[in-house]
Amino acid sequence: MFGNIESSNPPFVTRCWRSVDDVLKIHYLNYLDSLLENVVIPKELYHCLVSGRICDDCSHWVLVSDYYKQILSCVETAVNAYIPLKTSVS
Repeated sequence: MFGNIESSNPPFVTRCWRSVDDVLKIHYLNYLDSLLENVVIPKELYHCLVSGRICDDCSHWVLVSDYYKQILSCVETAVNAYIPLKTSVS
């Protein structure tokens, strides 16, 4: 009915951090820094950050989630640009 599910799974892909030398790490870090410079903390969150209280504004949760996704996107972009792939079938 569903076919062979195992054969439709792509190979597990990881990054080979062990093969990254110091020069490549510097390039990776510089690129990541340049990407992160474009991520801005939403201005609506500043009041919550300085108040020291727990924020219960649901709209802020969405802003934090979007901010987090932007940061992860920067990390993923930098990793994809500089860290070599290591493929294995699991």
